[in-house]
Amino acid sequence: MPRIRCVECGQQIEIDLWSTPYDGELSCPNCGIVMQVHVTTGAGTTVQRKYPSFDELKGIWEKLSDIEKKIHL
Repeated sequence: MPRIRCVECGQQIEIDLWSTPYDGELSCPNCGIVMQVHVTTGAGTTVQRKYPSFDELKGIWEKLSDIEKKIHL
């Protein structure tokens, strides 16, 4: 069975061999983040975060000017 490691908490998630190749979203059962996953039948697996983390969003929010913050509220 192909195994995927969560990019946030590191938990291993097993993908059923019958559902490979798989290209889509996967949610971690431990921490709940959504990852974009591409699993092939060989050893090739690509896992990346689908949405930015709260820390990344906070950093972006702090860089916005007051006018930009008012537009996005």
